[in-house]
Parts: sequence; structure tokens; C-alpha cells
Amino acid sequence: MGAYLSALAMALIASIVTGALQSTTLRALSLAPLAERPRLFNALIGLHLRVALGVAGIGAVLGPPALARLFDLPPALADQAQVAFFCVLAASVAAIALAPYEIALQVRERFGLFAALDLARAVALIPVAFLLGGQTTPPLAAFAALSAGLSLSVTLAGAWRVRKSLPETRLHLRWILNFRPSRGQTALLSWSVLGGLAASARAQGMVLLMAALGGPVASAAYGLGNQLPAALRQFAEATRQVLAPRIYADHAALGSDGSITGALVASRIAALIAFGAAIPMAVNAPALLSLWLGRSNPEMVLVVRLMLAALALDQLSAGLGLAFLARGRIAWMQGWGAALAVMSLPAAFLAGRASGEIGAALWVALAVTTAIAALRIMLLTRLSPGTATRWARETLIPVLASVLPVALGAALVQALLPEGAARLALSLGLCAALWLGVSWRLGLSAPERARLTALLRRRPTEGPA
Repeated sequence: MGAYLSALAMALIASIVTGALQSTTLRALSLAPLAERPRLFNALIGLHLRVALGVAGIGAVLGPPALARLFDLPPALADQAQVAFFCVLAASVAAIALAPYEIALQVRERFGLFAALDLARAVALIPVAFLLGGQTTPPLAAFAALSAGLSLSVTLAGAWRVRKSLPETRLHLRWILNFRPSRGQTALLSWSVLGGLAASARAQGMVLLMAALGGPVASAAYGLGNQLPAALRQFAEATRQVLAPRIYADHAALGSDGSITGALVASRIAALIAFGAAIPMAVNAPALLSLWLGRSNPEMVLVVRLMLAALALDQLSAGLGLAFLARGRIAWMQGWGAALAVMSLPAAFLAGRASGEIGAALWVALAVTTAIAALRIMLLTRLSPGTATRWARETLIPVLASVLPVALGAALVQALLPEGAARLALSLGLCAALWLGVSWRLGLSAPERARLTALLRRRPTEGPA
């Protein structure tokens, strides 16, 4: 499936643009008064359509030649790779064009519909992949077409359902062609795309850097060892995505103080999740890698531990990005963050080359991640004096108080039991119990505990998040 991965790599720009559009569109709809949302929704549909057409045009013109020149594909797979590329591109273009429908539901803090549709699509792909996997020749084009078809079906079904349930999503051609309401999105979109490109360049650059420093063995160790942190990152990012509509609504109602309060809560909850899972994962990294991937070596363990540390430290202030976006002041944060991310690659390469070990490069990457996390706090404090103090009081101290018992519990199990399945199970179970109990009491405030209890009992309560 290397050709299929090549096709996906060529369409990566579409996913970056989609993510940037979703974040800026969510902000715009959340901040808009209810009476203005129908007109703004149509204007944003127009913006998404223009961007989708641009991505489609660029992909159609530049994609096939680049695919042929940059990737050394066997002749038998070259034609299939072209088909796969256009299938992925078509699904990406449709997702960009129709994204405002999903966002309109998110503004109302309703996430179940598209989550269920995505789950159904993923489940439907399992038998498809199994059946096609038995073919004598790689069914690249067939798999890409079926995968794209399922994605298109899910996107269209979700958009149709939202259009039926939300009156503000009715389409009006005159409003779609009105560019004025969406003009303010251009600058935010540009800076968001820059941040996405820098993050992608850093991620892909680290893979190439590992290969340059340690050859295929180091590259494989980095790729496999990064699986655990990547899975955990999805949970932390989902937390911010769920809280974002409420943060923007609080900003519209209460001003900048409302968005900062919500952003600090988002950072705290994401950090609680990241640290609570990262500590037992890091302590039991050799056993987890052997259980999950069937292999483990010192390089992979080092990658897991340092990447988990970087993820946890980043989550301490990652939620503050929502406060910047709520204000519409993301240029400095994205610009400096992108510069640090890109500059980290040559710095990591020089450190790794000087020491002869990939660990030195990973330590540089960890230091840069810490610097970016601190940069968010410093820049937001410039906009709202006192933010750093609030962050220490409302985010850092509760997180440290909540994860310290987890770390002590993991260390105690490691010291008392020999390596094996029993130690792994007891360590994970004890850490989970400690994390749940201590985070509930120390990581959440009394109003947050009451709100979460009401949510679990399906009894909505009044009051800010």
C-alpha cells in the first residue's frame, strides 16, 4: 500500500486547509448572534466552496505530475496511484465544501451525529479491506474508490440531516455569493494554515531526521514508538474541540475574560488526560510496546517516553490557543510557533549528529515543545495581564496535584513486582483508579463536578463551563 500512502501524502495539504477552515468557521458561527447566523452560514459556505475549488484545481493540475516525479512507483501501480490520488482529493474537496454543516451542529454542542457516521464508515471499511486484501494484485484503485465513496456518503448524509434539523443552514444563493461577511476569515485562515503547515513539516521532518541520523532502524523505531503518543494526542485534541464552542460563546457574552477562563479549563482538562495516561504509559513502555506492536527495543522506549513528555507538556497550554482565536489575534502565536517548529529540525539534526544518538535530537524536540508551550502563556499575558498567574493557579497546580499520586502509584508497583503481565495490569489499573479519584477531587472545581454530574445524568444545568 505504499502507493496509496503516496497518494495520501500528495493530498495532505487538503487536510491542513480543512482543519484551519473548521477552526475559523467554528469561531465565526459561535461568536455570531443568532439572528445573523443564517446569512453568515451561507457566506461561509461560499468561502468553503471557493477554497474547495482552489484545492481541486491545484490538485488536478499539480498532483499527477508531482506524483509521477516525486515517487518511484512501479509501472503496474502508477495508474492505480493516479486513481487513488483523485479519489482522496475528491473526498477532501467534498469535506471542505460541506464542513460548515458539521460545524453548525458543533456550535450547538451536538457532536453525536457525525461521530456516529464516522464510526459507521470506519466499521464498513473493515470487511472491504479484508476482502480486497486477498487479491493477488494490490487493489489500490478499488480500495481508494470505496474508501472515498464511503467518506462522500457520510459527508452528504450528515449535511442532509443537519439541513433538515437546523433552519439557519438553509441555502440562499444571494448570500452565498456575498463575500463581505467572510472577509474577516481570510487573515485568520492564512495564519491557521501556516501553523498547520509548520506542524506537518516538523512531524514529517522528524521522520526524515531519524532516518538521516540512525538509518532505517532509527526511522522505524521512531515511527513505531510514536504510535502510543499519537493515539493519546487524539483524546487531548478532542477535548479542546468539544470545549471550543462554549469558550467562543463565553467570549461573545463575557468578553476576553470569558474566553481566558474557558481556555484555562480546556488546558487543565487536556493536561489531566495527557499526564494521567502518559505516566503509566511511560513507566510501562517496554511491556506496552511488546503487547501492542509485538516488539520493543531501547530506541522505541526512548521515543515513547520523550514523545509522551512532549505531548503532556504541550497540553498544559494548548487550550490557550482558543483564547487567541476567540480574540482574532493569532498572528504572533502562529508565527513564532511556526518559526520555532521549523528551526527545531536543524537544531535537532546538529545535536544528533554531534552526539551520534537519536536521543539528543529527541531532547531538542522536547525542549522546543516546552518553549512553544511557554510562548503561548507569555503572549496571552501580554494581551491580558495576569494570565500567567491564573494559569499557574487554575491549570498547573491542579494538574500537578492530580498526577503526583499517579506517578507515586506507578513507581510503587514497579518497585514491588517483577516484570510481567501482572505488573502491567496492576500498574494500569491502580494508575487509572488514582487518576479518576484524585482528578475528580483536585483537578475539577465544584461547579465543574456538578456540571459533569448533571451531564452524565442528562440533566442540563445553567451556568458557565
